[in-house]
Formats: sequence, structure tokens, C-alpha cells
Amino acid sequence: MRKYFDEASARQIGERIRAFRKDRGYSLEDISAMTGFSVNTISSIENGGDTYLSYCIAICRAIGVEPAELFKIELDLKPRFELPPDRRSRALTTHRVNQLFESGFFETPKLVVSVLEEFESTYGIQPESSEVSTALKKLSSEGRLQYTKVGRRNLYVKKK
Repeated sequence: MRKYFDEASARQIGERIRAFRKDRGYSLEDISAMTGFSVNTISSIENGGDTYLSYCIAICRAIGVEPAELFKIELDLKPRFELPPDRRSRALTTHRVNQLFESGFFETPKLVVSVLEEFESTYGIQPESSEVSTALKKLSSEGRLQYTKVGRRNLYVKKK
């Protein structure tokens, strides 16, 4: 697979590094002395060349800029690739199960069927029970829910 490189974002970050450096009165040689990187490396980064995140952080330290400031760039907030429908559905189900957890829904013990009924009444949808079970098991493995067996089914409740 070919290495990914976002040229437009790298160019914006490089321009911000150059602007911050110049604003603080530093030359390329000054930054080189403070980071240990060659002048050519710093120049390449400022011109939008591919680099490591750790290099940008070292430069931030040298010029006295928080990395958050450096990365305040305009982005098209769409992923490179669309999430396949089955993964999108699973992610949305997990998100909604987490919302139910946060709302206190699991203060009393619930079966998966109860969660499915809540999805129907709250969101107007009927997700796959396997997706809901997977999300509940994840909350259990994180120590947020505990479950007990009731026959072949699991009864989930918020961990005390």
C-alpha cells in the first residue's frame, strides 16, 4: 500500500510554522540549533513536506507554540473512505447504547430485549440484537456494566 500524505494540510501546517517562527524572530538556523534538525529538514516542513508528528512537536517547543495552535487548520471533515453500512450501523448502535448507559437506563437490570424495545421507542429503529449484545459486552469488559445469567440470556446492570 502506498503511504498516505495530505499535501494540502501539510502545506497549511508548514505555513503556520513559518509564520510563528518569523513572528518570534527566529531564523531557520535558530530552530535547527534548538531542535537538532537540519535547516533543510525544517525548511522542507515549512514548505509542506512530509514529516513526523514528533518533529512538529519539537518545533512547537522551540518556538513556544502549543501544538493545538499549530494544527488549527481548515480541514474537509470527511473521511478518506466512507464507512461501510454494516460498520456504520454497528458504530451508531454502540453510540446509542452508550447514550442509554449515560442516561441511567441501566440503573435497573435490563435484558437485550429491553434495550431493543428502548431503541424502538426512543429512536424508532430496530437494530440487530447481535449489535446491541456486542455493545453491552463491551461496556461490561470496560467495567461499566455487569451481567448475570438468566437461563441463556444476560441481564445487564450498571456496575456499582
